[in-house]
Amino acid sequence: DLGSPREINLEAVLGSDPDVIVTFAGHAGVDELYDQLIQVAPVVLIDYTATWQDQLAFCAQVVGKENEVQDIIADIEQAIADAKAVTSGYTDRSLALFRTDGKGFIARGDAAYYDAFNLTKPDGFSDEAETISLEAVAEMNPYYIVFQHNEEASVAFVESMESSSVWESLDAVENGRIYYFDENMNTFGPLTLKLSAEKLTQMYTEE
Repeated sequence: DLGSPREINLEAVLGSDPDVIVTFAGHAGVDELYDQLIQVAPVVLIDYTATWQDQLAFCAQVVGKENEVQDIIADIEQAIADAKAVTSGYTDRSLALFRTDGKGFIARGDAAYYDAFNLTKPDGFSDEAETISLEAVAEMNPYYIVFQHNEEASVAFVESMESSSVWESLDAVENGRIYYFDENMNTFGPLTLKLSAEKLTQMYTEE
């Protein structure tokens, strides 16, 4: 565990004996330790605000895969387009994407993600990562509820609400449309977008 861009474990980084260190620009942890990191290995900083295509192409340059990356990008873009073609046929079905702290619903309404797959947000669903009450979720009454979080924690949270008549009255609960995506998909990076394409296609076509 090398830590995070905000809390880098410098000893672990040193112990891993890297040829190159790749991380995101603009994090305080990186800025604070940059002078020490460059003594370990060359440091490459990725622009977090860049598109996933540009980030992937940049990483390809770092590892000498420039000749392969465009095919990889095209493959992922095609997977997204195929999934979007499916979801676009069901714009009447709203999808609420959540994380949870074990006590409540935390919106994951990333606008770029919803736009990429032409997903319909429930009325009142936030674009920001904010906590939403069960009553608010009930008012939205989404067709699909997806927890993109640690599955064990998400399942435990869902089980804790099984005695709630409000939860049990939700259309998604009554009809078995509660899904669990891996928490690492919250990166919204190229590999997780491809996995999202596969999972969303399965969800929208299994009925």
